[in-house]
Amino acid sequence: MQMAIESLYNSLKVVRNNSLKVVRTGSAAAWKAIARFRDERNGNAAILFGLSLVPLVFLGGMGLDFSSAIQKRTLLNAAADAAALAAVTPAMLQQSAANAQAAAENLFNAETSAIQALSSTA
Repeated sequence: MQMAIESLYNSLKVVRNNSLKVVRTGSAAAWKAIARFRDERNGNAAILFGLSLVPLVFLGGMGLDFSSAIQKRTLLNAAADAAALAAVTPAMLQQSAANAQAAAENLFNAETSAIQALSSTA
């Protein structure tokens, strides 16, 4: 037991002495470590892939959001076109403008109620 404690104490002294040497040599060792890190070229592909993954995921999410918005815009345009055509049918032209407008609004509301994740503010 005593031998194990002495061995541990001696190894701690070596670690302490080595760390003191690093502190004593000061910034020269730090500058050497920085230069060695700067000049090292192994593993650059992994680092570049990791750093570029964040913007790629962001751009992928933006693409999905944009395509969803374009799809909803297309559906809204189709609903508006259908409502406008419903208001100018020969049967609606025989009725009052208020009736034609009400029919167009009802058709537009019916068409847009099927669009998912669409909120309206009136």
